Amino acid sequence: NLISGVESIRFYSEEELLASGFPREVIRDSHFVPAYGQLDGVELFDASFFNMTPREAELCDPQQRHLLEIAWETLESAGCDPETFDGRIGVFVGVGSNAYLEENLIPALGESDVATGFQISIMNGKEFVATRISYKLNLDGPSLNVNTTCSTSLVAVHLAARAVLDGQCEMALAGGAKIQTGGATGYLYREGFILSPDGHCRAFDQAAGGTVGGSGAGLVALKRLSAAVAEGDPILAVIKGSAVNNDGADKVGFTAPSVRGQTEVIRQAHRSANVPPETISYLEAHGTGTSLGDPIEIRALTEAFGDEVEKRSCAIGSVKTNIGHLDAASGIAGLIKTIKALEYGQIPPLLHFTAPNPAIDFANSPFFAAERLIPWKKGRTPRRAGVSSFGIGGTNAHVILEEAPLLDSGPSHRPHRLLLLSAQGESALDRMAHNLAAWLERYPETDLDNLAFTLAVGRKKFGVRRALACRDLQETINLLRSEKFFKAAVREEHPEVVFLFTGQGSQYAGMGRPLYLHEPVFRDTFDRCAAILKPHIGLDLRHLLWPEIVDGQAPGDLAATRYAQPAIFALEYSLATLWMTWGVKPKAMIGHSLGEWAAACLAGVFTLEDALHLVALRGRLMDEQESGGMLAVSLTQTETEMLLRDGLCLAAVNARNQCVISGPHPALDRLEDELQAAGRQVKRLDTSHAFHSRMMEPAVPPFLEALLRTEMRTPSIPFVSNLTGTWILDEQATSPDYWAKQIRKPVLFHQGLEALLQNSSAALLEIGPDAVLSHLAARHPALLPNLPVISTLRTGREKSAVNNHRSLMEAVGNLWAIGVEIEWKAFYAHEKRRRIVLPTYPFDRKRHWIDPPRHAVPAAVPSPTLTQPPLSEPAGPHATLAANGTTNGAPINATERIIIAAMMEILGLKEISREEDFFRIGGDSLTAVQLAAKLEKELRVAIPRHALLEGATAARLAAWVAVPSAGREDSFPQPGLIQLAAGQAGHPPLILVPAIGGGAFIYRELAAALSIPNPILALEAPGLWDDTPPLNSVEKLAAHFLGLVGKVQDRPPLLVGSSFGGLVAFEMTRQLAETGSPPLGTILIDSPGPGHLPRPLQGDDEILAYLLSGDDPDGRFEDHLERLRRIPAEQRLEFAARHLGQEAVEGTLQVEEMFRILAVYKANIEAMFGYLPQPCSSRIVFLKAREANAFTAPHPELAWVPLAEGGIEIIPIPGSHATMLNPPHVETLAAELARFCKQIPAAWK
Repeated sequence: NLISGVESIRFYSEEELLASGFPREVIRDSHFVPAYGQLDGVELFDASFFNMTPREAELCDPQQRHLLEIAWETLESAGCDPETFDGRIGVFVGVGSNAYLEENLIPALGESDVATGFQISIMNGKEFVATRISYKLNLDGPSLNVNTTCSTSLVAVHLAARAVLDGQCEMALAGGAKIQTGGATGYLYREGFILSPDGHCRAFDQAAGGTVGGSGAGLVALKRLSAAVAEGDPILAVIKGSAVNNDGADKVGFTAPSVRGQTEVIRQAHRSANVPPETISYLEAHGTGTSLGDPIEIRALTEAFGDEVEKRSCAIGSVKTNIGHLDAASGIAGLIKTIKALEYGQIPPLLHFTAPNPAIDFANSPFFAAERLIPWKKGRTPRRAGVSSFGIGGTNAHVILEEAPLLDSGPSHRPHRLLLLSAQGESALDRMAHNLAAWLERYPETDLDNLAFTLAVGRKKFGVRRALACRDLQETINLLRSEKFFKAAVREEHPEVVFLFTGQGSQYAGMGRPLYLHEPVFRDTFDRCAAILKPHIGLDLRHLLWPEIVDGQAPGDLAATRYAQPAIFALEYSLATLWMTWGVKPKAMIGHSLGEWAAACLAGVFTLEDALHLVALRGRLMDEQESGGMLAVSLTQTETEMLLRDGLCLAAVNARNQCVISGPHPALDRLEDELQAAGRQVKRLDTSHAFHSRMMEPAVPPFLEALLRTEMRTPSIPFVSNLTGTWILDEQATSPDYWAKQIRKPVLFHQGLEALLQNSSAALLEIGPDAVLSHLAARHPALLPNLPVISTLRTGREKSAVNNHRSLMEAVGNLWAIGVEIEWKAFYAHEKRRRIVLPTYPFDRKRHWIDPPRHAVPAAVPSPTLTQPPLSEPAGPHATLAANGTTNGAPINATERIIIAAMMEILGLKEISREEDFFRIGGDSLTAVQLAAKLEKELRVAIPRHALLEGATAARLAAWVAVPSAGREDSFPQPGLIQLAAGQAGHPPLILVPAIGGGAFIYRELAAALSIPNPILALEAPGLWDDTPPLNSVEKLAAHFLGLVGKVQDRPPLLVGSSFGGLVAFEMTRQLAETGSPPLGTILIDSPGPGHLPRPLQGDDEILAYLLSGDDPDGRFEDHLERLRRIPAEQRLEFAARHLGQEAVEGTLQVEEMFRILAVYKANIEAMFGYLPQPCSSRIVFLKAREANAFTAPHPELAWVPLAEGGIEIIPIPGSHATMLNPPHVETLAAELARFCKQIPAAWK
């Protein structure tokens, strides 16, 4: 549009304006101008992508929503995955006035309750724009809100650039937004004001009369040039320098521009950039098109450039003539326009320019109006431009840009590229693939190697994934539009991998040739193996395998055992080294015959030199034995053993009904005829010897002799034995006798796979010349459903190496698609690649919008009252209430209708079932405050916290309300003990001990995620909800809690405690053990202990700041502490009560409730730091957070090792100390707890 000279201002019809609520007399006023630079789709937003509920999204300022999406797109365009970026990313942004709040929310919602009002304020306040982006994208650099009116976004760029150069962050996002809500709009023109009389902006023109408004948003990503070049980032332009100043009082009025102020900021920018003005050939002006402002701007520019610059040598333009004045976003709009002009080498035309403003003397200035599209030719220096933005009030900004340096990529070393796509859902993934295909059709010159590199290192990896290996452009486009590539949903965060090593018989001519040519790690490793082997086999293995690509040819035959075994081993060892270099390290291993040697070598039993020497000797000795044969039979091991006679032996058990018999040719011939006559399926194997039979026995003594001279070590990676069919023991792995027998004894591969697959969810990766073992593993009955079995190399029927590289790339893609972490920097270590700009994430945008009252449709759901149908009206299990007041399923009674309507309003949902849990459909502690307050108002019944915690569905809450008040507590009468799940009779209860805050709410997500038959009970600290004095010692708390539990349960429970609750759970365990009735189990969730305690919170202010920080104490504690300390001390509790809904679900927090929470915190902190635990004979399970937290010790588990005399099991859990109890990490935690519960002996029943 810029190059084509398109004006993007929209002019509205009378019908559109009437529909938007404009009075007819205003529309027909001769001064009314129905024009605006409208941004379409402002009501749309992908709330789920940013983990926002529909209600949060519709309460949020559209400017902030758009900046969230643009921030993500900007990072993707920069090839930056914030999760893996090595450094801090800052955010510097500003927005315009919030029309949505003023025109939509306040008129529509009126006076909201306190909790809703607080939510509206934090979703709309300008002060939360930058920090919301930082929080939602997990960016930990400086996060600043900028507000200098029209110059906001260019000032943000200046500040961001300085932050990067000063080392405050390694990357920064900078820009701004201004979005006007509503549909058709316009304004009343007044002469002398900034707005245009006809809706057109005519910057610097003789007919200029003002500007026109517009909506827009934009961000740029900034990074040090040296770092961007070194890391292969897509560089669009270079900021050479920038400056910001203010006019001061040297002007006619506060809103007027100043020649001196503008002149000085431009000169400062020139000095900052260290470039002479004559090298600047384009100037993107502020250019509002006013008769006063335009001449002042040209005069200031002329003075700043000086008399020595050639006249009319610098083109001038203004993007406001295209899109209008974007207020806070105008500076970033001009900057982005100039970046694109530099990128494409063309200066877009200045629209509506016919002749200059009479007050502008272009002829005697360095400038001329770019009234047409101008080719931007290179001169003696790189192309350079200046960008100005001036704010009402006098804050001026100027930036000097230079065209990006030319960066080259190295040549491609790989015949196939691996493209990785991931999204949050299948539909988004489909759109992503089709968008990329369309992009490649539009830009066929796109470098596929850089495309693959960008997708691998520059994009966040989501849970739904697709991977494809492609050779050229057309194949890539075709595959992107087809279903012919691997796709999967990640089942767990980082799945483990098991290596399967193929045995003899899988070799073929040229195997591994493409890998030797194109994968340097493979080539270097194989070269090393070949050099070690040469004196042992009498030839260079490379000459035997690939005579056409190496200098020389060997006379050997790859079919001969003496060469086949060393060749297969060298190939497998080189492949395994390649995989491990890429970060794929085996959890365990199994090999078939010769393959067990590769496993042993990788496990460290043998050095590579010793392994190669022994494999070469093994192959030669076996090759020297008398000729024999091998027969594959479709029989069980028992059936096969009944056929062994005349020197025949069982050589291998490959599957339940697939065995191999080995022995002399005559005996095999007779058996083959006999089985065929009986209709049995048999196959003679193409082999020269009777391996794993008596005919190999002469090879055993000399091999044993060599083994006795070899040093062996215990394995560092577990692997399965061929001889025993189970995990190898250290004494077996280091026994010469074991490895000698391995030549002769049968290969119990089927049994070995069974041992390997027991309770294992690891992916199986075959490493060998072809897909052999993977077929056996895929059919094994012990294989878990959907467990991936992947082959590194596949040859197909032709037994050719042609597709070796494609199959390797596909294997990498397959592993990545199921969640295996690949080290992409290592994968691309030998390639000179760079990131490129590609289509960004295809957001699933939906309408999240609250219309102003004049547009509102009358509410279809009447405000329910207690005079509606009786509470005993029947309700079915699947009944739902829709926004139009209708139900789906069985009838809903009056109370349920009230509760569902309240939930729908608070969460912004269109339909809710009577059985849907409030917390599972988007509710949290803050919205629970609103729900309780609203229901108390509607139902005239106070809803206590335990009623919400025990089951926040409309059906259960309505049932609770229906019970007479005198009997409501009878369902679970013990105060301080809340039932989160009733469970089944005969199962021990799971007792959840409260953390430092003393409340049960922190366990809400865990209880919901636990699918166990055990009753789940949560304790609460005394004094939290009443005037009982809090207990200030762990021993007293433990005794108190045991007393509560003893009143409802007389048999040993399971104890679980998170953080401080773990200390109390441990002390409860110790006290129970002293009575002779220890708990059935004790689980500590990232609990601190002696010598490994958290950072102490000093005083009330720090405790309140910690509470206000919620799940992100690292990122927000200092901000909240600073904010609290700016408030008078006597008002701090009230402030916290007003802003906290997090720890209470019984109405809005009052100051006295806040006082109780604070008292419990202080008592628990005193208890934690005063506790000196004594050793306990019980076993402890410790669930440790994987991510660091600034408030907790790095290794709290070490405190409990000497105290748990019964042993300790340490299990890492995704997330941090603050987030592991929240989705998605709580699912992993719940799975571990469920596994533990299943281990409890049935004797309890």
